[in-house]
Amino acid sequence: MTLEECNGNWNFMYEFRIGENWYPCNVIKVNNDQVCIFTRNGSVTSEQRKDVRKMDIDLYLQTRLKTIRDFGKYAYNHGYHNDIEDDLMLFRNSKKLNILGI
Repeated sequence: MTLEECNGNWNFMYEFRIGENWYPCNVIKVNNDQVCIFTRNGSVTSEQRKDVRKMDIDLYLQTRLKTIRDFGKYAYNHGYHNDIEDDLMLFRNSKKLNILGI
């Protein structure tokens, strides 16, 4: 994704690690062993590849449900689609970092 696409997009499909905890993010660019990410709080940072991964589908669905429940229709203006199948198609088409060529 570009930085412009990440800004305001809550439909996170990746996560990054700080200590033992994982947090949602969008991937901007992969450069060798570094991954440039856009975090949930709007920060842009670089993490080691081993500390960024594609979100598990069950966690993705839980996060999607909670965001839409908490924010209602407003979430549809921030990356989520009205039809869950559209979001699932995007999720399935997102690549794991070991094969991500961006």
